Amino acid sequence: MAFDLTDEQSMIKSMVERFVQDRYPINSASKYQSERCGFSQENWATLGELGIIGTAFSAENGGLGADDTTLSIMFEAFGYGSVVEPMIDCVFEAGRLFERGAAPELAQSWLPKLIDGSKRLALAHTEYSAGDDDDWVGLRASLSNRQYELYGEKSLIVAGLNADGFVVSGQTGVNGTSQTEFFFVPADTAGLTLAPFRLIDGAVACQALFDHVRIPESYRLVGGLDLWHTIREESALLRAAEAVGLMNKMFEDTLEYLRTREQFGKTLGSFQALQHRMVAQYVGLNECRALLERITLQENKADRSRAIAGARAAIAERGIALSHEAIQLHGGMGVSDELPIGRYHKRLVFLTQYPADGERAFNAYAGITAP
Repeated sequence: MAFDLTDEQSMIKSMVERFVQDRYPINSASKYQSERCGFSQENWATLGELGIIGTAFSAENGGLGADDTTLSIMFEAFGYGSVVEPMIDCVFEAGRLFERGAAPELAQSWLPKLIDGSKRLALAHTEYSAGDDDDWVGLRASLSNRQYELYGEKSLIVAGLNADGFVVSGQTGVNGTSQTEFFFVPADTAGLTLAPFRLIDGAVACQALFDHVRIPESYRLVGGLDLWHTIREESALLRAAEAVGLMNKMFEDTLEYLRTREQFGKTLGSFQALQHRMVAQYVGLNECRALLERITLQENKADRSRAIAGARAAIAERGIALSHEAIQLHGGMGVSDELPIGRYHKRLVFLTQYPADGERAFNAYAGITAP
């Protein structure tokens, strides 16, 4: 960030950077992703101990209630360090939906464990039939005898393997009275089956079958789609920040490669054509960082929403362009497993395509509604 930080923001920034320095030496991300659930359980516990997970939760519930600037700093550092722990999906989406929607008794029994990292939730919302409609839900949730019965499938649950519980979207009611609600489902509930698979960035996700899964009526979370829209927008800022951190890391690695790699008796960085290409990417990187900083300065909700959409659209275009250049300038090494540049690119692709691609973000920025 280009502006002055408060003492608390500086402390959290130093804490996250120290975590990255200690836990993410070269090629550590690949090692962590090779674990069964796709990330390090030890790292997850450390994030809880340090209070970093707590930044997502309100101070009233034992968290830190971090603001946009603090979270942007954090996730830019996570991106720069190629951190693979699923903070956005499990904490800032599933965790926040649970915190803001759970009944007091249910919240009190789970929130302390979520904040300290001893328990983890995953979000089960995406379905095959949704297409480009992120609000579309086909899973049914019917109420009978003070129990909800859930029946249907979810196609993409990021970090769902080994999660302790799920926040699940479902359709309640019948015919014209149907509406989307969210529910808390413990992982050991009968009728829930998971099938893991790998995503483009190497993370582990799951498909899930809910075969007449029964939960107490009190496990319904209040807020519905209105709450989900708010949280989805909050997490879009974090994805943008992580993407900028990744872009910065790819730029720096490429610059160092051009400074040291020799061809025809000269370093690659001495060739003017390559210098011009790197300057163009430097400009694009700083444009994206400026758009990210602009979000944190917005006080009006509508202006903030538009700024987030604009940043997401620009980062999708500029980020992929930068990563393509980085791979090409590395030559054959850019697509090998010997260097992490290819893995950075895959993560950047995922961040800029999920849950919405750059075109949809641009349409939101321009105020265009799809037919």
